[in-house]
Amino acid sequence: MNILAIDTSTEYLSLGLQVGSEQSYILEQVGNKQSNFVIPKIQELLKQNSIAIKDIDFVAYNQGPGSFTGLRIGLSVSLGITLGLHTKIIPIPAFALYAQSVLGKTKHNKVLIGLDARLNQMYLSGIELDTFKYFIEPQLLDPKEMNLEQNYDMLCIGSGFKVFNDVLNSNIKQLEFIDSTYPNALNMLQLVNDGRYAPVALEYADLLYLRNKVALTLEEQKQAKKCKNSF
Repeated sequence: MNILAIDTSTEYLSLGLQVGSEQSYILEQVGNKQSNFVIPKIQELLKQNSIAIKDIDFVAYNQGPGSFTGLRIGLSVSLGITLGLHTKIIPIPAFALYAQSVLGKTKHNKVLIGLDARLNQMYLSGIELDTFKYFIEPQLLDPKEMNLEQNYDMLCIGSGFKVFNDVLNSNIKQLEFIDSTYPNALNMLQLVNDGRYAPVALEYADLLYLRNKVALTLEEQKQAKKCKNSF
């Protein structure tokens, strides 16, 4: 099974490639220049592994939440490749990447993921590691208002808990917290291999952008067509 994973949701460009049982990845801090690097870096990764884009079976992408522009770049590139090659596309929530990064490394089964959404807001969700189902649905909230009805036995992970530590309620602060680096795309490959997330029809390849869900603009649709012809 050959899988290409694309994550442009933050200032990092994170790409993963699986060819058979071999995996490799790229994780580079590119700021707001995702569109300049994503296609050349995909081509570089393919070349390093001596595989053509036509031999990719699945394209997985970070569904969000994350950077408004970054998410849309990742989606348009993924759609462009999928449309051009008739491969299968798999949306994977950003929250799941953090959960996967601590799987097997913590005694806790429940993980609370909090991501800095800027504008003094936080993206929040809770995931059970044994099923990867949400026990807290993805949401956008004011970190000062975040509260738990009871003291869960859980692990906190994500940039939001560090950024907003001063304003969090005491029952949140008492939970165990891991200050991790951004998960690389190998986590996305593992989620596909484990069957945690399934391919979807193209019309359901959307974004989990909690602040404002919108369709691709005309310019971004043009970019998708450009990606279709770039490999």
